[in-house]
Order: sequence, then C-alpha cells, then structure tokens
Amino acid sequence: MAATLCLVLLLAPEVPGQTLAAEEVEQFLLEAELTDFRDAGLGVTGSRRATGSTARLTHDVHIQTVDLRQPALVTAGARAEAGFRDSYRYNVGAYRLAALLGLDNVPVSVERRVRGVPAAVTWWVDDVAMDEGERLAKGTFGPAPALTQRQLYTMFVFDELIQNSDRNQGNVLWTSAWKMWLIDHTRAFRREVELTRPAVLIRISRKLLDGLRALTADALAAAVEDSLTPLEQARVMRRRDLLLAHFDDRIARFGESAVVIDDHPPPGVPDARAELRRVANLADRNPTRRSAPPIEIPDSAEPQPTPPPAAGNARPGLPKVRRAVPGTETRPPTARTHAGAVAPGTAAPTADWILADAVAAEMAGDTGSALDLYGRVLDLDPGNPTAQGGRQRLQARVAARRVNEANAAFARARYAEARRLFRSARDLAPSADADAGLQRIAIVDALTCPRSAVCGTLVVRVTPPAEVSVADRTLGVVTTLELRLAPDEYRLRLENDAWRFPRTVRVAAGERTELDVDLAEDGFPR
Repeated sequence: MAATLCLVLLLAPEVPGQTLAAEEVEQFLLEAELTDFRDAGLGVTGSRRATGSTARLTHDVHIQTVDLRQPALVTAGARAEAGFRDSYRYNVGAYRLAALLGLDNVPVSVERRVRGVPAAVTWWVDDVAMDEGERLAKGTFGPAPALTQRQLYTMFVFDELIQNSDRNQGNVLWTSAWKMWLIDHTRAFRREVELTRPAVLIRISRKLLDGLRALTADALAAAVEDSLTPLEQARVMRRRDLLLAHFDDRIARFGESAVVIDDHPPPGVPDARAELRRVANLADRNPTRRSAPPIEIPDSAEPQPTPPPAAGNARPGLPKVRRAVPGTETRPPTARTHAGAVAPGTAAPTADWILADAVAAEMAGDTGSALDLYGRVLDLDPGNPTAQGGRQRLQARVAARRVNEANAAFARARYAEARRLFRSARDLAPSADADAGLQRIAIVDALTCPRSAVCGTLVVRVTPPAEVSVADRTLGVVTTLELRLAPDEYRLRLENDAWRFPRTVRVAAGERTELDVDLAEDGFPR
C-alpha cells in the first residue's frame, strides 16, 4: 500500500512545460489568488469556475460551496432519502479516500474559504474530450477498450464504497489521452451501508483490491477527519467489508483470474508495453474474441516515470494520508485459477448469478466477457430469453464493427483481410452487408488478374445507367466501369428489367478495350 501511494500520489496533473506533484497542486489550490469567477456550467448546485494564480502557476479551479441538510428529500422515482446531505466537504473526502486507496482518477480538492464562505476548491480537469454521456452516444471505448473497461470497473467499486448517489454521465470525464476523471462528489457518503448495485461489481483491479484490504479505520480517520464525520467513516469501513466479502466470494466461485484485473507493470520494467498488450488481450476464451483483431495500445498508454516529491510541504492533506498508511510487507504471489473454475467446497455458480455478471459486463463495454458469460448461461439454461437476446445483440454489434473494418480493408485493396472479416461477421450475425461484401470479394477474385499476369483493361460506359453483370456476377447500376481482366473471354450482360443483351468481349494481354453502350428510350442498345 505504501509503495502504491508513493507512485500514485505523485501522478500529477499536466501543466504546459511542467509536471506537478499532487502536494504541489494542493498547495496551489490553498494559496492561489482567485479571479474571473464565472458559472461552471455543471450540475444544479450553483458551482463556480475561477482562475487561480500564484507566482509560478495559473490554472482554473472548480469551486463548490453547497452545504445542505434536510430531514428528507424525495428524489427521482418518489424515493424518500432520510437525512439528505449535499456538501462540498464530500468532494474533499472523496479525493483523500481515493488517494488513500492508490487511485489517481479523482482531481485534487482542498477546503478553504472563498469570499468568506467555506468551499471545496478543486483542480479543473484539462483536455476533456467528452463526458460519459457523449461516450455512450458514440458507442466508443477508445483506442484501448480493455483499459477503458478497467477504469469503468474501478468507478463501479469506488462509487459503492463512497455510496455515491449522483454519478450522472456529466460527472465522468474522458480526456484525449483516454483517462477517466470522476468529479463532483457532493452527494456521496450516504447513510446506506448495503451494496446498492452488486450486479455491476464483477471485476476489480488488483491495486484497488489491495488498497481495500490495507484500509484501516485509523488510516481513514487520519486522512478524512476534516471532511467526514466518525459515523460516515464507520459506514465507509462497513461498505469496505462488504466489498471485500463480495469479491472474495466471486474469487472462490469463478477463480481469481476471472475477477481480479492485474495492473500494468510499474515504470522502468522491461517490455512494459508488451505486457500491457498481453493484459489487454486476455479473456480469449471464446471464438468471437479470438477472431477479432488484437487491441492496439498506443505509446502514450505506457506509464511514465513520476517526479520526486516536493520538499518542505507541511500542509494537511496528502502528507496526512501518507502518515496514515503503515508500512506493509511485500505481497506474496497468488496462485492463479483458470477463469470460470470453482474453488473446492463452494457451490457452482447458478445461471442467474452468471446472467447478472453478463449484464454487468455488457454495461461496462466488456463485450468479449459478456458474450462468454451469456454463452455459459445458455449452457445451463438453453431457453433463457435474456441471455439469448444479450448474445444476439452483442453478436450483431461485433458483426457490424467487423463489416466496417472489412470495408476499410477492401478500400485499401487488402482483400484477404476483408474476406476474413466479412466471413467472421456473417458467421456471428448474418446480414445483407456481410453478404454484399463477400460478393464484392468474389467479383474481385473473378475479375482481377494475378499479379504475375499482364492484364488487359476493359472500360464500359453505359448511357443511361443500367445494371451491369460480368461473369454472371451483378455489379449494380453503373455508368462507367473499369475492370482489369486476364487475357480471356468474358461475357458482359446488361440488364434492364425485361431484357438481357449478351455480348462477348475479348481483351488481349496488356490491351485497353473500350466499349460504349448507348441505350435507346425503349432500353435496347442502339
């Protein structure tokens, strides 16, 4: 845990030309002169955006002053929440708890007075490409889907731990480097201690799991004593216990490799990118995932060395978090169990249990795992309509993606790759698009001469447009068609509903033959 904090707490927001340690960001947020106040354009609590400046740095900040208490509040769905609280303090508490767990996806936030009012002042997230709503609308998982899925799984676990009741799509930001930032936690740390959405808690990163195991009540109190009450801290620890019990049960049922996501190696480890690619392409247990092209991890995904800590910082916050974490022994290697295996002495997973996992995997965008899990449900319950619908839906989605990839390969004249992708798409979910693609490949096979041959060229101009077929393969309605032909005879057929006009065209090797077909008003050639 201590080693994790030394790495994560120094992961810094990037400023043009420099990199800041998180403690330096805290110092900036506490001391910066704030000017140019304007509406933040976020949420419903009247938060503000301002520009902070010190002698060495200028950067925008997010200011939240909301601090509401109500005996009860009726929320969407007419559910009354007793003891409703909406407080800026929870923004600071969420940041410090995330840092304590080794997470780097919650922006640095401090408490200070702004214009005489207590407030949470938070580092403004730069380089935002889209929020979660936009990502879902586009149906994208970025350049490295496995890394995106890992971040989504982490969000699910963290939101359960802090009992976040306001994780709307605008509170999840994605940068152009495809890093997730979780913002605006003023409605977290609710009264409930039971897990609210266990169905989405199907995987967890090893770093976060280790962080939860190492978390103690004393460490939590030392880190968040200014932000969370003792009762709120006790609820966090109770939810921590429930999360650990939940994931321990899953590991016992399904095996560690199906539940725990191994994190990428630390900076400086040889072949870090190769290992990262290996992790990103795990879960190849079904033919759908095996036939898909490998995920490409961009160079920017490789972790970068972090700067040394800033010296001489006596401010509260991160130093307090560090002091709260005792030294821990090196974690011994854990024996790996094959995904889907059941530990001795435990009950086999039921179809309902696996179905919940499949739905959660689909929600997280983990298409390969979701397909595999839906298939396992159908092995146990062949007529399950939810599993049948889920598998068909995902197969159609994967097939559509492969048709797009095949069309791109076809446009680049990579016909063998296009053929493989079209066939794979058709095997998953038969469609007219896949069939049309394979027909185009067949036409290329019939009409494109081998590279070793000297080909002739046949140019056909049709006026007005009519449907053209060559070698009994329909090419569609065309006006001009240029074909590279081997030195042989080909039968050209023009079709116009009621008639066919056969004509034999001989093309010699290396020769260019032009044919003008001028159709009369009655559709017959002149």
